[in-house]
Amino acid sequence: ELELRTARERVGRLGEGLLAGPVGFALGVELERVWVCGLAEGLFPAVPHGDPLLADDDRAALDGALRLASDRVDDDHRALLGALASTAGARVCSYPRGDLRRSTERVASRFLAPTVEHVGDLARTIPSYAHALARVAFPPNEHELAVQGAIAGCEWVRALPETARGIEATAARASDEFTRFDGNLAPLGERLQRVSPVRAGAAIAPTRLEAWAACPHAYFVGSILHVDVAERPEEIWQLAPVDRGQLVHEVLDEFVGEVRDRAGAGRPWTSSDRARLHELAHAACARAEVRGVTGRRLLWDRDRRLIVSELDAFLDADTEYRTERDACTLATELAFGIHGASAPTVEVPLGANRVLHVRGKADRVDRRADGSLVVIDYKTGSPDAYTALGHDDPVLGGTRLQLPVYARAARAAFGEAGTAVAAFYWFVGRGNNRLIGYDVDAEVDAAFESVVGAIVDGIEGGVFVANPPPPGPRPFVICPYCDPDGLGTAQRWREWEHKYDAPELAPYRALLDPASEAGDS
Repeated sequence: ELELRTARERVGRLGEGLLAGPVGFALGVELERVWVCGLAEGLFPAVPHGDPLLADDDRAALDGALRLASDRVDDDHRALLGALASTAGARVCSYPRGDLRRSTERVASRFLAPTVEHVGDLARTIPSYAHALARVAFPPNEHELAVQGAIAGCEWVRALPETARGIEATAARASDEFTRFDGNLAPLGERLQRVSPVRAGAAIAPTRLEAWAACPHAYFVGSILHVDVAERPEEIWQLAPVDRGQLVHEVLDEFVGEVRDRAGAGRPWTSSDRARLHELAHAACARAEVRGVTGRRLLWDRDRRLIVSELDAFLDADTEYRTERDACTLATELAFGIHGASAPTVEVPLGANRVLHVRGKADRVDRRADGSLVVIDYKTGSPDAYTALGHDDPVLGGTRLQLPVYARAARAAFGEAGTAVAAFYWFVGRGNNRLIGYDVDAEVDAAFESVVGAIVDGIEGGVFVANPPPPGPRPFVICPYCDPDGLGTAQRWREWEHKYDAPELAPYRALLDPASEAGDS
């Protein structure tokens, strides 16, 4: 269809060569051969659509003075019969059995079905494009000739550089080995040191390391190749979770920063405090509207009301939290290791004289009456993915690294080497102000350093395998790098299953399932 739509100048004169167009073009023309394509029900004849201003029921009342929309089906039938009658030579009719945009098969047109029954054995079914190409007597172009030769195993085709690379990639991806086509960049050797997180002068955010633990392929494409996900503002229907989180963080940072001095332990928030919170929330919402990230007006009005309501609930929960824990706030958005921050990077020793420098911002640091510190990281999403987090599993296979880092930054800024620190994720909104966390002690620090070391070793070792989400129906794309077209991850998941047991992936498997690698399950 795309080829036929391409504009071309007429070559020669009418009556010579090839005439391509609707079946009506054949009326009154003598042709040597005729091919009619697309004879599927719903395509030809097309589904008749009535006139929205004057329906067929109204037209029928005029006794034929106006044509009915259903009459177009008869026009199509006459045009088809005229095209088939325009030649005494061969006539070939075809219809597509499937459509990439449909999950059901198409059926032959009502005009074609009687003919198919009449000709019997002359009707031929072509299972697929590749099946037909492998058996066609004369491929129409060089590319299809090469594809036919490749299917047949012809050596001249395999000798073509582009074909050889394609065959190599296809065979490698179908194998159980972890190859360069699956993200194994270990053969690059020393050149991988250029992207190492521990190279001189480098500082990395904990969320970047979490990205590798979740999907090394996504880390490689996003953080090393710097390929960003395409933004389509016209497709924004509702405030995205990342923009919602940014908005709530801005409001809480500004509010708690303003009233920090009078927000002591056990002191409830006043009505003036609540009014100020609302004022900051509306100002942040206005800035989000200016950025064009709020989506459709009706949905945004609802989201805005929800955000203000959730912030109100946060004030009530915060009063209860300060009373129970006897805590007062020392800092909000505690920055370390970034431009303009007074605090240096957090240093994580990895052994062999290697030190990883980590930068970031801790949302909030509190001090309790006993002198211990509490670090809080606000989250606006669901807490479901965090329920297993605790002292026994403080980093969830490397996908939750922020709390140990923020705890070290808070201890360096407001305490000493032995100062006790507790760290929590505070789920504002959908999480009903739930706190999930643990006390950051020597055991947590050891587990954190071990996992971070495995992540850095994986990056330096060139392990960038794709770990896609399991296939299944979902209304959104979880990993745009594993599912760039939004059509699902079934193929990527099959590739991941093929590569899972590769020896090169043993350290990464240990992150995903420590018990399995230890032989316990």
